[in-house]
Amino acid sequence: MTRPTPADQADPANKNPPQTTDEVSIDRKGNVRQKGHGSMDDTMIPQKPEPDKGPYEPPPGHLDNPNDVEPRSGGDPAA
Repeated sequence: MTRPTPADQADPANKNPPQTTDEVSIDRKGNVRQKGHGSMDDTMIPQKPEPDKGPYEPPPGHLDNPNDVEPRSGGDPAA
Protein backbone atom coordinates (compact mmCIF):
# COMPACT_ATOMS: atom_id res chain seq x y z
CA MET A 1 0.00 0.00 0.00
CA THR A 2 1.31 3.44 -0.87
CA ARG A 3 1.37 6.39 1.45
CA PRO A 4 -0.96 9.29 0.60
CA THR A 5 0.72 12.18 -1.14
CA PRO A 6 0.25 15.80 -0.02
CA ALA A 7 -2.02 16.30 -3.04
CA ASP A 8 -4.23 13.43 -1.88
CA GLN A 9 -4.39 14.86 1.63
CA ALA A 10 -5.38 18.31 0.31
CA ASP A 11 -8.14 16.98 -1.97
CA PRO A 12 -11.54 17.90 -0.44
CA ALA A 13 -13.08 14.72 -1.85
CA ASN A 14 -10.82 12.66 0.43
CA LYS A 15 -11.74 14.56 3.60
CA ASN A 16 -14.37 13.31 6.01
CA PRO A 17 -17.24 15.76 6.62
CA PRO A 18 -17.39 17.22 10.13
CA GLN A 19 -19.70 15.40 12.51
CA THR A 20 -21.26 18.62 13.79
CA THR A 21 -22.05 21.85 12.01
CA ASP A 22 -22.86 25.28 13.38
CA GLU A 23 -25.27 26.15 10.55
CA VAL A 24 -28.38 24.55 12.05
CA SER A 25 -29.74 23.98 15.52
CA ILE A 26 -32.54 21.75 16.75
CA ASP A 27 -34.67 22.89 19.68
CA ARG A 28 -36.41 20.63 22.20
CA LYS A 29 -39.60 20.48 20.12
CA GLY A 30 -37.62 19.15 17.15
CA ASN A 31 -37.78 22.36 15.11
CA VAL A 32 -34.71 22.85 12.95
CA ARG A 33 -33.45 26.44 12.69
CA GLN A 34 -30.80 27.68 10.30
CA LYS A 35 -28.36 30.16 11.79
CA GLY A 36 -27.34 33.34 10.01
CA HIS A 37 -23.84 33.50 8.60
CA GLY A 38 -21.69 35.95 6.71
CA SER A 39 -23.67 39.06 5.83
CA MET A 40 -26.91 37.19 6.47
CA ASP A 41 -28.75 37.75 9.75
CA ASP A 42 -31.62 35.72 11.21
CA THR A 43 -34.31 37.90 9.60
CA MET A 44 -33.07 37.04 6.10
CA ILE A 45 -33.46 33.28 6.51
CA PRO A 46 -36.70 32.12 4.85
CA GLN A 47 -38.97 30.19 7.16
CA LYS A 48 -40.57 26.97 5.93
CA PRO A 49 -44.39 26.91 5.88
CA GLU A 50 -45.98 24.88 8.65
CA PRO A 51 -49.58 23.93 7.75
CA ASP A 52 -50.65 23.34 11.34
CA LYS A 53 -49.46 26.82 12.38
CA GLY A 54 -50.97 28.73 9.42
CA PRO A 55 -49.09 31.01 7.02
CA TYR A 56 -45.75 32.46 8.05
CA GLU A 57 -45.93 35.96 9.48
CA PRO A 58 -42.64 37.78 9.99
CA PRO A 59 -42.08 39.45 13.34
CA PRO A 60 -43.08 43.12 13.44
CA GLY A 61 -40.33 45.53 12.54
CA HIS A 62 -39.66 49.14 11.71
CA LEU A 63 -40.90 48.70 8.12
CA ASP A 64 -44.43 47.80 9.28
CA ASN A 65 -45.23 51.43 10.10
CA PRO A 66 -45.77 53.36 6.83
CA ASN A 67 -44.90 56.63 8.57
CA ASP A 68 -41.38 55.30 9.12
CA VAL A 69 -40.97 54.24 5.47
CA GLU A 70 -42.54 57.10 3.52
CA PRO A 71 -40.42 60.22 3.07
CA ARG A 72 -41.49 63.20 5.12
CA SER A 73 -42.70 65.85 2.70
CA GLY A 74 -45.21 68.67 2.73
CA GLY A 75 -46.92 67.72 -0.53
CA ASP A 76 -46.20 66.93 -4.15
CA PRO A 77 -42.55 67.36 -5.09
CA ALA A 78 -41.85 69.78 -7.91
CA ALA A 79 -41.47 68.08 -11.27
